[in-house]
Amino acid sequence: MAKLVNLARVSTATTGTGTITLGSAVSGYLSFSGAGVSDGDAVAYGIKDGANSEVGYGTYTATGTTLSRNVTKSTNSDAAISLSGSAEVFVTARAEDFASSRYNVAGYGLKGDGKMVSDAVANATTTLTSATANFTSADVGKALAVEGAGVSSGTLVTTISSVTNSTTIVMANAASVSATGLKAAYGTDNTTALNSLISSFSTGQSAKLFFPTGVYCFTGQVTFTHKHIEFVGEAYSQSTGSGASDFTSAASVLVYLNTGSGNFLYGGSQTNGVKFSNFMFSWISNTFSGKVISFTNDGTGDPASNTIENCTFSPTALNSTATVVYLHKSLLNKILNCSFFYGGIQIQGGVGSGSGYLNGIVIQGCSFGFYNTRALNGQFSGAVISGNVFEQSTSGVGAAWLDDSAAPSIGVSWTGNWFGDSSSAPGGSAWIDFYGKGISIAGNTFGGTIISAIRLDAAKGFSITGNIANGTFTYFVNYSSATCDGGLLSGNTYHVSTSFEVNTANKGANVINTGNVAF
Repeated sequence: MAKLVNLARVSTATTGTGTITLGSAVSGYLSFSGAGVSDGDAVAYGIKDGANSEVGYGTYTATGTTLSRNVTKSTNSDAAISLSGSAEVFVTARAEDFASSRYNVAGYGLKGDGKMVSDAVANATTTLTSATANFTSADVGKALAVEGAGVSSGTLVTTISSVTNSTTIVMANAASVSATGLKAAYGTDNTTALNSLISSFSTGQSAKLFFPTGVYCFTGQVTFTHKHIEFVGEAYSQSTGSGASDFTSAASVLVYLNTGSGNFLYGGSQTNGVKFSNFMFSWISNTFSGKVISFTNDGTGDPASNTIENCTFSPTALNSTATVVYLHKSLLNKILNCSFFYGGIQIQGGVGSGSGYLNGIVIQGCSFGFYNTRALNGQFSGAVISGNVFEQSTSGVGAAWLDDSAAPSIGVSWTGNWFGDSSSAPGGSAWIDFYGKGISIAGNTFGGTIISAIRLDAAKGFSITGNIANGTFTYFVNYSSATCDGGLLSGNTYHVSTSFEVNTANKGANVINTGNVAF
């Protein structure tokens, strides 16, 4: 939030529409520094210059005593007014600072003006054409990502240098290949504006950031460590395919236009109570292998009590290897009513003994589809996974969840989920692959073509009850390795062509089978 102080009102001899050099305090008022504004503070300001007025927000610089200008409203059609040299500048509160207790990001320099085309043509020069783009002079300087136009047919990340006409632009960097039918996304780069807004909040301060409908582009990491922030979109789209079609939907879309293995949205140690809701997330890069949302203990404490709700995740590159949600030493999280399409691992839990635990998570009402590695991966201790749909078609990728063998999960409940349409050839090993202690698998429906519905690896304390296995399985339960003991298998129904269990030499003496029926 922009800093608010009392009685700050000064004169300025600045002329024109640029950065203001602040003068002395108006009689009866204080200078900005005298009122408590410090170097680097973001403040909401007002300007009165005769018959002209302006409000906005800017950054105060003590050296030279200047204030940058980002206009929210003005008498000059909401553009900066041209100062006469005798204006007065003051700290004020704007309507945007109070609207529904939310900070509307449109009032802080963010622009949801991103666009997506799927017919871009590159010719190994700086020229790019698209018959559907409708480029204008306002696009100069915007970020641009062109999938398939970079080195080795990777993604070219650049900016728009000039606009030749409505179908042709000149890029700051040349394409490495000549190709047609490329996906390209472009728009204002909001990375700095959003990071500046987040940085204006004090550590532990609560804030709700509202994103009106639009496509918001980013080329760098957005960091919200130590913040208690709700990111709220006006609307989101439940895509059933790639993100390309959603760029024109009436949705609040956050798009990452970069490559590499970094993070898009990052919350480090002691990031507590952060919430993302009502967004469509996309990333236009077949060479982005990083993390879309990351909650990570980076050395000073566990992130906790964070929520992702009513969101859709869908890249434009169907072969994406990105990790969608990454939870490292993260506690008490909720992922509710979200849709995941494509990506490598869709939710990454803890990995490795003592190095990346995940304790306490609810995953409910979500759909997972077309993942290139698996839906859930790693340790999910203290987890409730219920009412979700797991469906994908990548050949040879079957596991909806693969537990972490180095640090197995403890206390996991899988209830009322639906699994289906996994491809054969070979169809993966199992929908659920568990190494740990204390798992309840109850009331789920297992379909598709896969080797086994459930695989147990040295598991202890398991209850598998009331499930239906009506897919094409070789086995319902596979006691894959070591001794699996302390279990109950009861009231399950499985197809007559399926063997109920296999590798029974690994089945302990304290496993009870009762009331399981083939149909």
